[in-house]
Amino acid sequence: MVKTSHLVASLILGFLSTTTVFSQSIRSITTKYQSADDFKTISSYFANGSDTGQRIINRSQENAWNGMYFIIEFTDRPETFSKKLSVLVDVLTPFSPKPKQYVFTLPSSDVFTWESYFGITGSDWPNPEVNPLAWKVSIKDFEGSLIAEKQSFLWE
Repeated sequence: MVKTSHLVASLILGFLSTTTVFSQSIRSITTKYQSADDFKTISSYFANGSDTGQRIINRSQENAWNGMYFIIEFTDRPETFSKKLSVLVDVLTPFSPKPKQYVFTLPSSDVFTWESYFGITGSDWPNPEVNPLAWKVSIKDFEGSLIAEKQSFLWE
């Protein structure tokens, strides 16, 4: 009896430690359609629109700001994970019957932020009224090792 309960306790602790590793990297993910005006700061008016403040922002189409953003809140500063990270956003939309993957790079930065914005912008997300049906976000280092992963309820 003792050996069985010890085995069960070990399995539970092993499972909890695995899920803890993932949950320590990503606190939450919010999806929100945003336009270019949502990113304007007072200083951007003086910097010809190029200042985004204390935010790390990546877009699928570099010249387009309007789109669906995945706002990832980390439990630790992103720069502490690695010099650079790869962020994979898999999303299922009404635009296509198959999921599409977008790959972003989270560069190392001296900017202190807990949140990073990953936008599917321009013609990649043409309709501001449409929300993602399901999504999965994976954070990997450049060796391909999975650091964290979070998905919506409907992904599976």
